Amino acid sequence: MPPLKTPTGDLREVQILLVQTSDARLYKRLLAVLSLMEGRNQQGVAEELKVSLSTLREWVRRWNKGGVEALKPRNHGLSREEMEYRQGLLENGIEEVKMGKRFVAYRNTSPFWKIVAEAQGWPEEKRMVVVRR
Repeated sequence: MPPLKTPTGDLREVQILLVQTSDARLYKRLLAVLSLMEGRNQQGVAEELKVSLSTLREWVRRWNKGGVEALKPRNHGLSREEMEYRQGLLENGIEEVKMGKRFVAYRNTSPFWKIVAEAQGWPEEKRMVVVRR
């Protein structure tokens, strides 16, 4: 494994960001960056924060590349609007789901759509078709 690069940037900036953030995940990442900037041992920082060295390395890489914005947690779940949209499909039935300008999906077989298909009584052969517009 290559040696861990030292985070670049202003120590005071990181201290201010630590005080200002209310996000626990961002706080932990900033604390890691600050600790390494102060010259603390990387193994000790990883153990204290209960993360692997590879996670610590990733946080430093992201910090050096994009600062605090790159350290902010990414939301991998569905947005509230998407959840409401899907709930509406479950309640009202569907014929097609728009996936953008170039594709349309008809009765997909993902677990979500499998439940929809069974609830709607769709035959097995009509559960999955994706077409290009």
